Amino acid sequence: MLATYRQRLMHEHGWEVPLRCGRCGTDSVPNFHAWTPSQVINFGNKPTIYANLECPKCSESMKEIAGEKLVEMFAGATTPARFKLLVALFIAACVGVPALFLLLPRTWRMYLMIPFFLLLAPTIHLFNWQVHSPRFRCDCGDPAYKFMGMLGRSYCYRCSNCGRLLRLRD
Repeated sequence: MLATYRQRLMHEHGWEVPLRCGRCGTDSVPNFHAWTPSQVINFGNKPTIYANLECPKCSESMKEIAGEKLVEMFAGATTPARFKLLVALFIAACVGVPALFLLLPRTWRMYLMIPFFLLLAPTIHLFNWQVHSPRFRCDCGDPAYKFMGMLGRSYCYRCSNCGRLLRLRD
């Protein structure tokens, strides 16, 4: 179960959208050569592309062109309402539960502290499971979301089977 949980949290990187090479003008899906981890996160409408992409014809790097395409594709994509509600509920719980502890009499706080700490880790795991679950549901019935990059603080995914776009914020 823990292995499934860890696998669910990982991104599957990829790029399956045609791009026009700036050097040779070829219009094709770039070659994807893994991805490079980075601590850089651009804000606003500036994309962050982690994939190593190159033109299949002239081997020119297509990272900047992919960034422009990412902005074009995901500018109109919105975060699902269910996802927004889940994040809002988690934040409310993070603020509300400690506030309730402060309102309780001191003796009650001592008795409720142990169950609170015992339930904290499973609650966080359940939240993470639910946060990453939209990537495992798609209208086509066979979700295969590939992580394409970040647009501001939003994670941008595209289903390989139907082309549906998914934009999630942390």
